[in-house]
Amino acid sequence: LVRHALIPFTFHETNFISFLLHFFISFIIQFVMFVIIWFFYALGGKTDMRLSSYIILLPLLILQLILLSMAVGVIISSLTTKYRDLAMLVTFGLQLWQYATPVVYGLALIPKQIQWIYLLNPVTPIIITFRYAFFGRGYFSLFYYSIGWGITILLFFIGLILFNRIEKTFMDTV
Repeated sequence: LVRHALIPFTFHETNFISFLLHFFISFIIQFVMFVIIWFFYALGGKTDMRLSSYIILLPLLILQLILLSMAVGVIISSLTTKYRDLAMLVTFGLQLWQYATPVVYGLALIPKQIQWIYLLNPVTPIIITFRYAFFGRGYFSLFYYSIGWGITILLFFIGLILFNRIEKTFMDTV
């Protein structure tokens, strides 16, 4: 059940593995470049960047991001198989989600009254924890991080269920 739900039906198994390896290698290269630049600035004394003890959460943050990406990908691929016109809306929705996640801007720019809405976005606790771990600025909220994990797991199981339902009628749809 899980094996079939994790492999999107638009890829053959070997193509999917190569697809994942491509993005994993790309992530590793980008992460190594980030660490090199981080060391350059941190050791140069030009900023007050410092690693915090939350750096130990890095594998969990990456795992959560992978699960969340996989869950959203399975949900989107399942729905767009059945409803072809949804693909246009998905592009717009993902762009909105990008702007609703404080990647370029900090959470401090959001008014305090509505910060909780931003923190319900499962990607936001990941981003602010990354920042806190590598730059020593910001904060870590176990409450919102736990909610982010809960939403990630919920989306993952919704994706599994949705995929298993759509998989039965996939050949008729295509």
